[in-house]
Amino acid sequence: MTAWTTAQLTALGPAPQAFLSAREPDGTLSAPAPVWIARVYDELYVRSIYGANDPFFLRAIGTGRASILAGKAQHEVLLEQLAVTPAEFTVVDAGFRSKYAVSPPAIMGAVAGGLSAQATLRIVPA
Repeated sequence: MTAWTTAQLTALGPAPQAFLSAREPDGTLSAPAPVWIARVYDELYVRSIYGANDPFFLRAIGTGRASILAGKAQHEVLLEQLAVTPAEFTVVDAGFRSKYAVSPPAIMGAVAGGLSAQATLRIVPA
């Protein structure tokens, strides 16, 4: 697995929102969909705004490849579903809670817990 550089983490991690385009089986990119993004240590995670049953999310995890745009930074990425312990999930969830703590309650509720928490993916450079 390739690691993110400090410059990439600095460019992607603080972005308030990112847009993920799934790489389709034929190699084309889907229309971009908004996702929440958070940096936890030296890893990046995204959450589908519309949850794990969203057709976009299902397509994205189907191929496991995407392009992410956050601010002016765009990168080809691999998508990894989380298979973590409850303690590890708590750390990732805390990263989202910390980043979006100043958001209005409706956004905070959507980012932390609920449908989007069930749709958390680790993204790594392709």
